[in-house]
Amino acid sequence: MFNSKNTIVFAVAIATLVNILSWNLPFFWDTLLTSTITKYYFSNGWNQLILPTNIDAGHPPFFYAYITLFYHLFGCSLFSAHLAMLPFSIIGILSFVGLLHYFQFDIKQQFLGILFYFSIPAVLTQHTLVSYDVALLSFYLWALFSYLKNQKIHFTFCLLFMVMLSLRGVFAIGALSLTIFFLQQQQFKNWFRWNIYAIPAALFVIFWYSFHYLKTGWFISTPSTAWATQRGWADGFQLAKNIFSIARCFFDFGIGILSVALLWYLFKRKRIDTILVVSIMPFIVFSFSFLLFTNPINHRYFLIVYVLMLLPLLHLLKKSNFILACFISILLIASNWLIYPVPISNGWDCTINYLSYQRCMNAFEKENRIEKTRIGSVFPMAVSNQQMYLTSDTTKMINTHNKPIRKLEYVLYSNVGNDFSTRQIRELKKWYIVRQWKCGVTYVTLYKNLNFNNTNR
Repeated sequence: MFNSKNTIVFAVAIATLVNILSWNLPFFWDTLLTSTITKYYFSNGWNQLILPTNIDAGHPPFFYAYITLFYHLFGCSLFSAHLAMLPFSIIGILSFVGLLHYFQFDIKQQFLGILFYFSIPAVLTQHTLVSYDVALLSFYLWALFSYLKNQKIHFTFCLLFMVMLSLRGVFAIGALSLTIFFLQQQQFKNWFRWNIYAIPAALFVIFWYSFHYLKTGWFISTPSTAWATQRGWADGFQLAKNIFSIARCFFDFGIGILSVALLWYLFKRKRIDTILVVSIMPFIVFSFSFLLFTNPINHRYFLIVYVLMLLPLLHLLKKSNFILACFISILLIASNWLIYPVPISNGWDCTINYLSYQRCMNAFEKENRIEKTRIGSVFPMAVSNQQMYLTSDTTKMINTHNKPIRKLEYVLYSNVGNDFSTRQIRELKKWYIVRQWKCGVTYVTLYKNLNFNNTNR
């Protein structure tokens, strides 16, 4: 019944199904920047790779250029954007299956591993979005598998693609380098030889950021107010906040299950083996790298670690019955609904619950008769339909992040809006509720300021 061919077919089928079900889903959360940049490239061409300052976060633009290529091939649409993600999804899951085969998991365990892969809320959710973090995950897994199988050319290209995707690609290469150092039993010469294959990636980083500096006058510390506060060095308070954020990332959305499994595996083995090395090293490198900066730490930054933490879990389940394994998978899926109450923020781009928010916003769009320019809100509500759906409508609501709301006539509130301050939430409780749309654990409420006329006299 089970064989390696069936495993590959099952893996590709699941990845393809997830992609197909995503074809009509709008851009959301940080992928709204992706839609903005790809729309810019589609309208203005690739002649000028350097982006306008207000949408340049410092990442290389080649992921966005790749998505734009699909717009030219299949039309500027949500379908085209999501279809462009299918190759990354397939590369990622097949590389993971390759790792399962390398670590000698049997065929049933490989089927279970595929099921777990898409049961992790953060991984599944990011696969429904146009996310370069999914691409980074896929190339990291492929690079790790290429190293283990001694496929040097594949390894070289994977490293190059990672740094072309994101600034975090540099950290990913650092994690791979540290992993190889320990897998080579700390033999410096063997480790150094593998690092030579990172030269093309290093040359690209030097070339691109030098070119970017010549054109803009800055490397990664953008002058844009949108990201300027996220490119500084962390002080003592921010350092403590970052530690807490990382701890949350390994508890929220079912990741606590994987964390406990890894610790239990370590306790049982009583030594650091290959599975622990490949699981722990990226956690160490990513955590240390993120700790030092003021950039908010998001769950999706650890997708690579989440997937590799499945290896010790699967090893622990080798002698367990299939029912227990399915129960764990159900727990992982159910953890999508473990949402913190307001005013605690949530990682909405790492839970499939964001789909219920989209239903609320669709209802608001259909039933709202008030001009958006009269309504205040925060991210991700205060964006245009062009950014969400790739339409021609560029109208936005007033962004009220860190701004007083008493002089506004209307405010659209949602528990998905992490940027609403505690003070704003308290003030809105005194306003009149015009209409509320509720879907699952998310809701969107349109408030009216009954003192608006008095405030603006």
